[in-house]
Formats: sequence, structure tokens, C-alpha cells
Amino acid sequence: MFLLAIIGSFSAALLLSWGLNWLALIPWRRTAGQHWAERARILYPIRVGARINVLFITATCVLAGKVFCHGDLTSLWLFGVFGFLGVIVGTYPFDREVLSWLRFQGCIHHVISCWLLLLGWLFVFIGAGLLMPEQFGWISLILAVVVFGIRLWLDWGLAFKLLDLLRILRPPPERLQRIVSETAQVMNVSVRRVWLLHAAGSYAAVFPTTRELIFSERLLELHPDEEVAAICAHELGHLTESRMVLAGRIVGSFTLFPLIFAKPLFHLEEPWNALAIMMLGIFVFSLQRLSRRLSRKMEVRADKVAAENAVNAVTYARALERLYEANQIPAVMRSNHLTHPHLYDRMLSAGVTPDYPRPKRPGLWAWNRVIGILLLIVIYILAESTISVTTF
Repeated sequence: MFLLAIIGSFSAALLLSWGLNWLALIPWRRTAGQHWAERARILYPIRVGARINVLFITATCVLAGKVFCHGDLTSLWLFGVFGFLGVIVGTYPFDREVLSWLRFQGCIHHVISCWLLLLGWLFVFIGAGLLMPEQFGWISLILAVVVFGIRLWLDWGLAFKLLDLLRILRPPPERLQRIVSETAQVMNVSVRRVWLLHAAGSYAAVFPTTRELIFSERLLELHPDEEVAAICAHELGHLTESRMVLAGRIVGSFTLFPLIFAKPLFHLEEPWNALAIMMLGIFVFSLQRLSRRLSRKMEVRADKVAAENAVNAVTYARALERLYEANQIPAVMRSNHLTHPHLYDRMLSAGVTPDYPRPKRPGLWAWNRVIGILLLIVIYILAESTISVTTF
């Protein structure tokens, strides 16, 4: 019975993920032949829904385990792990259809790199929050120190070590090494190391703390040398930021850290617990806003640096457009308060007017996301009612 339940968790998650994503892509399929900016606009909320459903469907599997196994902790973990694996496998057809060049092995690297780079810290944070005792003491202090150390280590090279260990990072080809070296020399910027990232999308990033650069294989495949150099100039622009900005970036990376204390704060005596939780929320929200504002300001600055150091501003603008088109990112996003400005505005700032009218903003919701949320709510109500009946 237990084995069948675990297999059922994997299978249900796989089928839910595959089915919801397949149906959600119907409007996007109808845009075949239209301009890439319009296709990206339609795809964006569907893609967001697919990614969020990884968490929603996994949580649904955990709640289902709560019903079938009456809250046994080991069982819940197994339901969660197998549900997560089922969602990942079920998402492959979605990624394969949207990223037509993607193959299974590349998808595995894509999933690992995305979850490790984007959500690795989130997993550490959630784990610490669950393990945090209800009362402040030595255990809570030790947990806080460990999580603080892991976050700091991630900022200072742990992410590279993990990706290198998983063979997702590789030494750069001679072409990339030459482009980075020449661009850095022109800009008089020192670079510690360059990496080639094995991932599905076009991607470039810099880690100011370790002065290391990452370029994806896909970016090198799609961009000519002058555009790679222009993108490199943007990333190197971040290495010319002041130490004060670097310190602000490090502080911003700890935005979620205070939330690990939510459980002991919640168990304070009334009314202090409510006040403490409210103050914690205000502090985290304010820190997040300040961090995003700093990041956006530095992105605008890096765009200016890149436009000044590229062969010409047109080259940089076209490099940005090719990058967004390859990743199917909308030219105008839903909000204007994200880390990066809209592509359309970035191109205008570089002195290039796109050869298409300004696109509309993407939609807010795709129905695969709505169904994922509704399913989670229904299973939660069912789990709570089942436990109540059992207890009674």
C-alpha cells in the first residue's frame, strides 16, 4: 500500500504537470508565425505558471501523503521527493516544446543549474525555518550561524564549486577567453576566472564578490563575437562598482535570512508575537525593495557602460534583443519595478528604436497556475478535514 502510494505520488505529479502545461500552451501554439515579442508575451504567464506549479504540485503531493499516511514525517518527505521528481519529469515536454533545440541530457543540466542557481538558497532557508525550534536558545543560534555561513559561502564561491562538481560549469573555449580578455583589457578591469555554463538558455552573469564570469553555450552559439563582447562589457561594468555597492549587494542577498526566526517569534507571548511578526515582515519587505532598487540602478549603469565600450551602441542593443528573443522573454514585462528595465526601453536608451511597436504587457495569470493553486487548496481542505475526523 505504501509503495503504491509513493508510485501514485510520482505518477500523479507527472500527469498533472504534463497535462496542465500541454493545455496551457494552446494559446501560444496559435501564435506560430507571429513576431517573437508577441509570442514571448503570450508565453510568459504560462511559463510562470509552469514553474510555480513545481512547488504547488509538490506541496499537493505532501498534503496527499498527510491524508494517506496520517502525517507520518518520513512518509511526507517521500511523498514530497517523489512528487517533485514527477513534476520535473512531467515538465520536460513543456521545456522541449518551448525550447525546441533542447535534448534530454541538456534538460537535466538545465533543471539542475536553474534550481541550484536560483533556488538553492531558498531550499536552505526553508529547511532552516522548519528546523527552527519554537523558543529562542542555543539551537536557534547555531542554526542561524550555519545558515548565515552558507549564504556567505554561496556569495563567495560555493555556487561555482557545486556547479563545477556537477559538471555544469566547464573551462571556457579559446574564443570566449579571447573575447573576455580583450574586453577586460580595453575597460581596464581585472577578471579572476571565466566559466562556460552548460544550460538551455542564453545566459551571462558576473559574481562581483569573486570576480568570475559565466557565459552559457547557447549564448556563444547565437551571438557573433562583437555581440558577445558587448554583453561581456555589461557584465564587466558591474566589476567597476564601488565597494559600498558591493556591500549593499551582499546585504541584499540576505533578504530572506531574518524569516528563519518566524517560528520562535510567532510563539512569543501575546501581543508581542503579532508585533514581532509585523516588524519582521516590514523589515524584510523594506530590505527587499532597497536591494531591488540598488540592483536596478546598477543594471542601468551597466547598460550605459556596455553601450560606451561596445563596437557601437547599436551592437549592444541588437545583442540584448537577440538574448531576449532566444530566451523568449517579453520585450515589455508585467511590472516596471524589476531588476532589469524593459528590453524596449533598454534599446531606446542605447539609441536604437526597435522595428516593431511597443508590445503590450504580458497577462497576469495563466490558467495552469490557477488550477495548480485551486488543487492545492482543495487537497489542503481535504487533508485538514480528514485529520479532524481521525482525531475526533
